[in-house]
Amino acid sequence: MKDTSKRIISQAESSLESDSVNDFDTLELSLFSRLFRKYGSDDVVTIFLNEQYRMHPFIANFASTFYKEPIFSPNMEKRNLREWFNEEFGELFSSKLADLLKETPWRFDLPFIGLDTGEKRWYQDLETLSESAFNLHEARFISSLIIQLFGAIFNFLLDLNGNGQLDEERAFHLLCNLGRGIGVTTPYRTQVMKIKTIFQEQLRSFLNELNLSISDEKIKYIEQSLMIETVDRFQGREKEIMIISLVDSNPEGSISDLLQDDRRLNVAITRAKRKLIVVGNITMLSILPFYQRMRDYLKSIHGLLYV
Repeated sequence: MKDTSKRIISQAESSLESDSVNDFDTLELSLFSRLFRKYGSDDVVTIFLNEQYRMHPFIANFASTFYKEPIFSPNMEKRNLREWFNEEFGELFSSKLADLLKETPWRFDLPFIGLDTGEKRWYQDLETLSESAFNLHEARFISSLIIQLFGAIFNFLLDLNGNGQLDEERAFHLLCNLGRGIGVTTPYRTQVMKIKTIFQEQLRSFLNELNLSISDEKIKYIEQSLMIETVDRFQGREKEIMIISLVDSNPEGSISDLLQDDRRLNVAITRAKRKLIVVGNITMLSILPFYQRMRDYLKSIHGLLYV
């Protein structure tokens, strides 16, 4: 785009003369918000779409708190991990897997879980050149969560085989297929890079323990089968499983502008279809109304756990 001051909708040039993007403030609003502000009135019909068919009701019910009207989730109670693994591997597999994971954050009966790191001193750092925050403790923890899920699946398959071995090619394709259903997001670009790097390291160690010799190239391919990206890049996407890394954690209780934007966090939350795990210092962040609402909601569904 050669001239960023030009109007966004050229077809409506005559009626949107004042809607240029010269000012930073205009970029804070979506196109729909700007249209509504300009044309919304009593004689304009607006309809709130209050039914959703993406996510489990436990996730959708919290997303409803962003709006003036509730969001309904008709017949979506079965949209959980059990249903997904039924589809992928069959009922016997998913039942056994449910038993293996029932004492972990992956338990099937809780589609929305908050893992509060407030009792830990998992403080953030700052990348000097980009001035982007990251949290190595969270990056390691989130990576280990994904490996925990992979481990439970592989242990069951190894027992099923009876010989304690798994074909390397089959393992590779299985990990890629599982990875395509998983998304990890955070507001910070540097945290994205940290999670990607640490996940590759932990995945390599996990495969070595299983005596599976998978090349570095394939390990990177497995990592890329997951979507590990900033919240902004998740716009319009959806995943069976979403993990959110909040990053901000410090003795001063300082919270960045990125985490104070509840619209951005709403995008992250509503990407999940079957399982949502939020990792961060929820205790510290609860000084903001949005995180207090989330904390209270998680308590109400018994989904708030302490790391």
